[in-house]
Amino acid sequence: IAPALAAMEPALAETLFVHVPLTWATSGDARRRRLALEILGWGMEQPELLLQGLSSALAEVASLPDEAFEAVVSFLAERVALASNTHLPGSLPPAFVERLRRYRGPLAWKLPEILALDTTATGTDRLIAFALRPPPLPPSRAAYPHRWRERFLEQLESRRLTLEQKRQVVALLSDPELRHAVFRLVRAWRYREEPLPPPPPETQPVLAEWAVREHCEEAVRLLAAAGPEGLMRLFPMVAEDRRDGNAPIRNPLPCEWDRWSALFEHADAIADRIEAAYRDAPAPWLLRLLARAGRWEVVLEALASPDVALRREAAFLLALAQAPEEEEQARTGDAGHGRMLVASWKKRQELHSHAREALRQALRDEDPDVQREALRALVWFGDETAWPALLAMLRTEEENRFQTFLSGFRPALTDSLARALAGVARRDSSQAVRRRAVVLLGRAQPGPWQAVVERELRNLLRDPDPEVRRAVAEYFAAVPARDAVTTAALLEATGDASEYV
Repeated sequence: IAPALAAMEPALAETLFVHVPLTWATSGDARRRRLALEILGWGMEQPELLLQGLSSALAEVASLPDEAFEAVVSFLAERVALASNTHLPGSLPPAFVERLRRYRGPLAWKLPEILALDTTATGTDRLIAFALRPPPLPPSRAAYPHRWRERFLEQLESRRLTLEQKRQVVALLSDPELRHAVFRLVRAWRYREEPLPPPPPETQPVLAEWAVREHCEEAVRLLAAAGPEGLMRLFPMVAEDRRDGNAPIRNPLPCEWDRWSALFEHADAIADRIEAAYRDAPAPWLLRLLARAGRWEVVLEALASPDVALRREAAFLLALAQAPEEEEQARTGDAGHGRMLVASWKKRQELHSHAREALRQALRDEDPDVQREALRALVWFGDETAWPALLAMLRTEEENRFQTFLSGFRPALTDSLARALAGVARRDSSQAVRRRAVVLLGRAQPGPWQAVVERELRNLLRDPDPEVRRAVAEYFAAVPARDAVTTAALLEATGDASEYV
């Protein structure tokens, strides 16, 4: 059959394999009707040809007697709809769709698959319309009324819907029997990173209930898509999550992170409500939301707060916004959140000089965590007023404190700061301080300073301490030598007594 179809003129093939069998399907002769379905099946050797012919013939099929109409429905349901990646080139004729709605035969259960052959926007609208107002169930399936409507919705999962079509689907959340099917569709839209529709107001109380239950991820994202009204429903949930955060024994509700993330991403929509809550009961999590919303003046105020938790959060936010981390996710829980804070801060240019001065003041804070964050930001800028604090960090007795300071940090060094660090690496009496100075140089962003310190660092390949020599070797593994003398020193170091060097 396939070679015959390939050799025929398309019009002749369409006549022989579509129109003639459809004529036989209307015959009162049972043998001809059976042959008609068999020949239509042969046409599936070239599905494009068959479907093109069917599209033009289905309007006439709508007026066939019940028995003949059912034969065509049988072919569509059992042969065409089951073939993978098969769809009509155009839309199903309205007359044929109306006849399908009136059909009560044994194949009525297959209506969703037949309607799904129409992949146009009109076909999508029809699937939604059938889900909203389905035809009566065939008697054999009367025990499954909820599955009947779900089956129409299931055909939408792989389709790209408009926001209005999505809104109609989400409105079905008001029907308890369809919620699982609707949430499955919302999940598919999220995975494809498609925009979610603002849910109808009458569905928001239901979404608020589901935001702490099964399908909470989808419910939370729909509430966020509802704008300020939906976010105002999320806000007290996040407040409750945070209030319970420090309890010694917790029983967290599902989707705690999703609620926080959705509120953080859209904090600017309810910034006034968040600031009012902060003024009433200041808390670090509220301060972070205000930073995301662009209320950085509140963050600067918090840097002078008597509450050390607020000062730590303020210093963290200012440091992260001004000195983006190499590993943002390790600091905020989501790399995107760090980038949002950076973007928010860039819009407040009028505060930048004030923030730099506030960070210099924070270097003298009694809390080491506040000092660390301020120092990270100032060293990132190459601010030389931070040198005494940086030297104190290098000389700390707590290795963990230095490693925490270093984590994910890639400062931009000036020539003078780099030269000062190299001087510490060469002259300090403490092996740990010399090693830390070299490690910090190795973490810094590339710049002209690398040529400035190369000579001093290569001389440290002969340092008496193997850990310092190892740190220098690691530096040159990351920063290629520029000078032939350095290359010679590295070749000599391959014979070092320490295998790690």
